[in-house]
Amino acid sequence: MKILEGYFGLKKNELLLGIIAVNLLLLWLSKNVLINETVFFNTYSEQMTYDRSMELFKKISELSWVAYLFTPIMLLIKFSVLSR
Repeated sequence: MKILEGYFGLKKNELLLGIIAVNLLLLWLSKNVLINETVFFNTYSEQMTYDRSMELFKKISELSWVAYLFTPIMLLIKFSVLSR
């Protein structure tokens, strides 16, 4: 942490916000670019019908905001535990 602070000249709060922002960006990219309806259907095509898999995909998409909410909270908990 001190190496990054010294190298980039960032304070701890700025560094924490940067890490959270990068993590949220990666989460958004993985949900919107990597996992789409076609990939989801191809993954579950042998186990479910097309209609059932699309229904499940829509439910997962509707609840994706939960991941965006808990990611910063979990990172704050993780960093506070590790910094002690």
